[in-house]
Amino acid sequence: MTDDGGDPVDVPVPGVDVVSGERVESVRLGAYDWELVLER
Repeated sequence: MTDDGGDPVDVPVPGVDVVSGERVESVRLGAYDWELVLER
């Protein structure tokens, strides 16, 4: 049985993406995704 966890969602989190160094206002995450954002 495969469970993909559903559709990705946009999470509002203004700050700086730690990996890319880019400023972001939100991130799109899937069920098992993660992203490290420093809030400013």
